[in-house]
Amino acid sequence: MASQSSTSSRRSSMRRGSSMCYCGDPPLLTCSRTKENPERRFWGCSHYDTGKGCRFFTWVDEEPSSQEDEVARLRMKISNLKAKLAYANSKVLVVTLFAFLGWSMAIFVLCVSFMKET
Repeated sequence: MASQSSTSSRRSSMRRGSSMCYCGDPPLLTCSRTKENPERRFWGCSHYDTGKGCRFFTWVDEEPSSQEDEVARLRMKISNLKAKLAYANSKVLVVTLFAFLGWSMAIFVLCVSFMKET
């Protein structure tokens, strides 16, 4: 099976109706331009050319069952949600550290100013 990166393609306006890409968008029907698979049609991620694609790929004549599609889509969704959660947790940690440093500096400045007054 050829990878998407080795496949140059022409996009068709026809979209797959029942299944979704791993990223949640409908895949595009595309035609392979490789020597190994000339003119062979496949479904691919609609965001492939942007570099943000989910790498969804399946040949038209070898489409997996709808249950396999759903499992793959849900696995990708879980993976994306885990990555978003990790990113959110890191942001919370950074905000917590800055808040702690800010309050520590404020208390330090107040103590220093109080010591100068006495």
